[in-house]
Amino acid sequence: MKRFIVILFILGGSIATSQDIPKKVNTIIITSQKSFKQVASLLLSEGYSISNSDQSIGLLKTDNESVQGWQYFLSINVMDSVITITGKINMPSVSTQWSDIENKGMKGSPLKKSFVLMDKFALTLGGDVIYERR
Repeated sequence: MKRFIVILFILGGSIATSQDIPKKVNTIIITSQKSFKQVASLLLSEGYSISNSDQSIGLLKTDNESVQGWQYFLSINVMDSVITITGKINMPSVSTQWSDIENKGMKGSPLKKSFVLMDKFALTLGGDVIYERR
């Protein structure tokens, strides 16, 4: 019985900490007290380079990041206490078109990896997270 309780506790803990993110989500919204400058600083500390920054409209855009033959960039809008993150991905071997980063694809695919990277940055901001398809 004790062994069953320990296994149940371990499984319950891992289920409780993982959030099921709906498929085809392409926008991450964070409610946070982080300022525009704090978000920009966090982008830099996470290894991103900023290609476009306009504090008057709350816009940050990263340089294209290359990963294993594909590229992506993040677009971040910081207004009041709401931070909205979207991104684009390009897989030159498939198409020259840039597509929205979405929560889709198989684990390990460029589509899935780009969303995981976008989500990973979003989670470093702290605060409440909402996933949407826009």
